Amino acid sequence: MRASGDLFGQAAKMARASDPRTSHEAALEFLRSGKRDSQHAMILRAMLHGEDGKTAAEYENLLGIRAHKRLPELVELGLVRRGAPRTCGATGMNATTWWVGREAVD
Repeated sequence: MRASGDLFGQAAKMARASDPRTSHEAALEFLRSGKRDSQHAMILRAMLHGEDGKTAAEYENLLGIRAHKRLPELVELGLVRRGAPRTCGATGMNATTWWVGREAVD
């Protein structure tokens, strides 16, 4: 996905400044372990295999991961884009849909 670059800077974006030190340590380990990149790949694979246009909660049910955290990161990378909201099949609430971005298929 993304070159590891500055893991500390990336971890700082994942935890609030007001969060305890343990949250920042957990974010750093999440990055170092490759779990974030693995979850990004899971979402993109699902989207590329016909599962795009789902809400975050629907991706969470489908994949068993915290997609609501990963999807905005994929938007920032240019791999996913936000779509029109619709009623979510998982929550019954109006929610943003998520679609493969141009960068993911080029």
